[in-house]
Amino acid sequence: MKFCKSEILFAFLWLLVDGQGANKVSQFPNTTALHIVTEKLATLSRVTNGIALQKELNSKSFNVDGLLAEVLGMDSREKGLVELVKIDVEGLKNEYEKIGNDAMTMKVSNLNESEVQSQLGVLGGMEKNVETLKEGIEWDTSEVLQNFTNAYGVKRTIFAESVKEYATALEYFFTDDLSTVNTAEFEKSFKHLRSKTNDFKETCSQLLSFETDLKELWVLIDSTEMFGTIEELAATADVYNRSQNQLNALKTSIEEMQMEFGTIQPILKEINKLSVSQVFDVLRANFEQMNANVVSNRLLTTGFPAGTRDISALFKDLEGKWFRQELARNNETILNQMVSELGSLKKVNENAALVEKSWQLVKSKTELLRIANSSVLWKEMIGRTIDESVFEQLSSSITKIGQCLQPLMPITAQVDSHAFHVVLEKVRNLEFVSKTVYPLLKEISEIEILGNATVFNLFEKELIKTASDSNSFILQNVAAELKKNKSFQELSKRAKQAGDLMSKILETNINEILVDSDHDWTAITHMQKVLENTKLVESLECLKNENFDEAGISNILSFGSTIRLFGENYKTDKSAITFFKKMALLKANYETFINSFAKSRPKRSTQKSIVDSLDNALVVSQDLGKGVSLLRKMRDLYENRKVMVEVTKSGNEVFLELKKVLDTIDTSLFKTQLEKTVQDLDSLESYAKKNSDGDLQKIGGVFEQASTIPGVVVDSRRLVDPVSTSFHTSSDPNIQKSAESFRTLGNLQLDYSSQRSSFKTASLSVLKLRDFFNLVFPAPIILPPTNEIKTTPEPNNETRNVLLGVGAFLVLLIAGLILFGYITYNKRKREDPNSYVHLLESGEESKIERTMKEGTNYVYMPIHDAIITEKYDRLQLCVKKGANVNAYCIYNGLHQTPLHLAVHKGNLKMVKCLIKNGADMTLRDSEYRTPIMVGESDVAMYNLLAKYENKTFLRRIPNELPEEKYLILSEGDDLAFSQKFPEMVTKDPRLATHIVFPVDADGCVVFSEQDLDHMQYLSLFFGPKMMMREEWRNTKPGWLSRRKLGADYNYRVKSVKVNGKRYDTVTRIHQHVQEKRIPFLFGVEAYFPDFKANKRLWTPLKLAMQEAGAIVFCDTVPNVQDKKYREGEDFRSPYYFDNLGPIFIMSNDKENICNQHPFIANNNRFSHFKFLEMVEFLFKFETHHFKLTETQDNTAIEKWDPVNTN
Repeated sequence: MKFCKSEILFAFLWLLVDGQGANKVSQFPNTTALHIVTEKLATLSRVTNGIALQKELNSKSFNVDGLLAEVLGMDSREKGLVELVKIDVEGLKNEYEKIGNDAMTMKVSNLNESEVQSQLGVLGGMEKNVETLKEGIEWDTSEVLQNFTNAYGVKRTIFAESVKEYATALEYFFTDDLSTVNTAEFEKSFKHLRSKTNDFKETCSQLLSFETDLKELWVLIDSTEMFGTIEELAATADVYNRSQNQLNALKTSIEEMQMEFGTIQPILKEINKLSVSQVFDVLRANFEQMNANVVSNRLLTTGFPAGTRDISALFKDLEGKWFRQELARNNETILNQMVSELGSLKKVNENAALVEKSWQLVKSKTELLRIANSSVLWKEMIGRTIDESVFEQLSSSITKIGQCLQPLMPITAQVDSHAFHVVLEKVRNLEFVSKTVYPLLKEISEIEILGNATVFNLFEKELIKTASDSNSFILQNVAAELKKNKSFQELSKRAKQAGDLMSKILETNINEILVDSDHDWTAITHMQKVLENTKLVESLECLKNENFDEAGISNILSFGSTIRLFGENYKTDKSAITFFKKMALLKANYETFINSFAKSRPKRSTQKSIVDSLDNALVVSQDLGKGVSLLRKMRDLYENRKVMVEVTKSGNEVFLELKKVLDTIDTSLFKTQLEKTVQDLDSLESYAKKNSDGDLQKIGGVFEQASTIPGVVVDSRRLVDPVSTSFHTSSDPNIQKSAESFRTLGNLQLDYSSQRSSFKTASLSVLKLRDFFNLVFPAPIILPPTNEIKTTPEPNNETRNVLLGVGAFLVLLIAGLILFGYITYNKRKREDPNSYVHLLESGEESKIERTMKEGTNYVYMPIHDAIITEKYDRLQLCVKKGANVNAYCIYNGLHQTPLHLAVHKGNLKMVKCLIKNGADMTLRDSEYRTPIMVGESDVAMYNLLAKYENKTFLRRIPNELPEEKYLILSEGDDLAFSQKFPEMVTKDPRLATHIVFPVDADGCVVFSEQDLDHMQYLSLFFGPKMMMREEWRNTKPGWLSRRKLGADYNYRVKSVKVNGKRYDTVTRIHQHVQEKRIPFLFGVEAYFPDFKANKRLWTPLKLAMQEAGAIVFCDTVPNVQDKKYREGEDFRSPYYFDNLGPIFIMSNDKENICNQHPFIANNNRFSHFKFLEMVEFLFKFETHHFKLTETQDNTAIEKWDPVNTN
């Protein structure tokens, strides 16, 4: 190809201006290539974040508070600044200063506050009991005390140990188990019965007339309550005696109290005028919350970790040489348009910088401990304020209190508190045993046979027939004969009952209590007169009449002390005033920021916007920003290469010590991984050197390289403490020498093993941005020089028109055929259920790994979260990526589809979006309501749903799981397959995406009760994994395909056999799970009463039922006392079955279980299944509920049977 001189000259000049080659690196002097690449990518990240933010700012719904919070280093959900606006900080500062100045000038009090408060407390405690004291003094105790004296005269013979002895002898003589009988004891029991039957009969006769014979005891029941007033009298006398000096001191303190009230009153009036007095604590809490709520996950400012400085740097980036030449291609026009479109962000940043500066000032100047101390004093002072009218009342009452106390005299009578309490305890013991014994004797007296003299006489007569010295053999025959008499059997049984009751009576020590002969009650009567001549009762009545309020007076005195403390603190500590000023400035700057933002919101332009043309800008920014952040950390690690190498060269004693210090962590690979990391980082630097001057794709390739570096799998922070800390104190100089190196490494991120996906997504973001900038800044079209253009003869117009017409027709025809083929193919694919078997949700969060972990746990997916938070853009993104628009989740206690959620939210826009993207309007929530039923009370919503009710729209197709993600588990080992595709094989069923089963000649997986090893895989058929036939492992894809195996859905297990019965439901069950429908056994409680007895049999079924949504209980039966089983209380049937009770009893021995627990037998609330019956029921997979089918047959349960709870 020939070049003319002008072209060569042009190229030379262009190179000079463009600065190709080595000149490009000159803008990053004395740095590593990795540093250069990282800074270029940081520039890209800032520009991208700026575009994303401007795009958000263009939205009317954008909440700028979240942006500002992140700029200030807070979580984007932090609302502290919004709350700060509601606080009158300036008013609080002024009032704080006013009260502080007044508090400093308060006169010093001569009162000892704590002593006066103690004296007031004593007086107040006695005053509250004045009515009780009067009752104790005035009560006539003579009659009650006489009753207690009389009680000591009752007959005690009725409380006889002989009752228990006779009952024991009778029980032993009538024992049924003769093998345990002791011959001597047996003969002894006979002799006792023979000689004591008449005595027992007489004792029983006395017991039957206990109410009359012991009437003196029964009058004592509930008669000691009034003794409490005398006990209070004794306690008050004791307090009064001990507090005599305190009360005298209180009399002399009245004048000082009046002076203190006078000092407090003016400042109290000032405080009561305050309007914001309570907000200091609110302001402090507001600051502490903002200060503590540090941003952990940047959503809006991933590319701006340094806040406003990074946003300012963005505009310098746009003027920088690299961006202008490499990305903007020196297109000044479009670049100026971009800068213009970012004008709102620039303005927002300028105002945010003022807020940021004032926030940093507050953080740096605030001494939290001092602020907290001032806040506590302020809060305590404000909390002790009292209404002025109450203050006036208490102030005027102080003089009257002194008058009430003036007549008080000391106690002159002799007080024997010990003797009083001894007598009182005796009285209460006697009343207690009377109250305890009465119902026991009552129960004995109601035993009819104990009053039947005929039975006793006959029994005694029969006993006398046998000689008292008869041997045990004869006596056993006698006992056997006597036991044939039902009356004697009843006598034995009831005698034991009476004996047990008598034992309880004797346990009260009633005989010991009644034997006391000392009936002197003078200690009680003397106590009633103890306060005579003291004038205490009269003084207390006086205080009561004057509405004596010791708590109110104490509170005012404490208020005075608190004010003085506050004044002293204010005099020496002005940190609170500084805090108020800084917070007021922060508030003012924030208000300026918000007002400015409202005024400077960008207006919609008719011109095509650059920032709006970047799709998913915020997501791209987040992915890139996270990648750059990680790359910076990796760069920092590389720049400490020397330290890493030093550590790898440490002696064995260092690594042995490391293992010792981190004894709970496997450190055996630490050295090897660190050496490998050094090599990997060298390779990364080498790649950066080769590509630092490359295009965006090559520069972004550093992320791909970084994604292959796992680093050192260790928590770096532990290398600082305990490792470095421990090494510093080591006696070994080599270990001690390495301490600083380990500390340095501890301050760097070493572990990147879990960051592969972050680097990968960052790499993808760079590619997207390459395409974006290529679109925004198209490459200039360079035309060849005019003297090089060759001319060709033009065809005549007629020929040209014919050719153009034919060409246009062919182009349109081909385009039409392609479009028709695409639509037809896409429609077929969208109608094919196999297109939806892999994923339950679109996007990064929904990959099959997540689905495998969650199983049938109905957590929110992104589409649900988008609707619940009413983020329409996020919903559109989910739908666009193939989100399952019919996936159920649990929200507000209900299983609901996305369409149900949107209807509940009343969001017409979201409802329309879901319907037009395939949302099924016939699906019902767990209350059996369709979306139109839910929305019928909202006219606009109902009309919208009714409009689309009979129309159907196809769903979008989700991404298919890539074959490289397959993890295959085989029930039987296939060595050849494992060796051929080791990366696709797993032995962990929890991780597997596909499970290969052997099938019979009919292609069925066979389950039987005899093959329990095979049965262990039962639950997998009710989870999200694909069940595959063995032949799939040997398939080969077409010659044009890059796959290793044939399409998985063509080789799925479709049928099973359970004891010879075939069920073609496997794919239907799998699709039910993958489509996130309401679980098949939702609403079922399954009980396995004999689970442990045959755990190997029941475990697979238990797991299968749990996968299918049942709540499972093992080794138990339903609790019959549960309130849901009470008569008349209804409960729900299982969601899919109106012909079954919701309580499933799983047992192979129904008869035995029902005999043990009769309430579960023949009751329609309980459904009984044997093992194989339930396996068949699960694979049958048939539903039967009239609320789903809208037809009801005669098998439906209309009313639940009552449960016998006895």
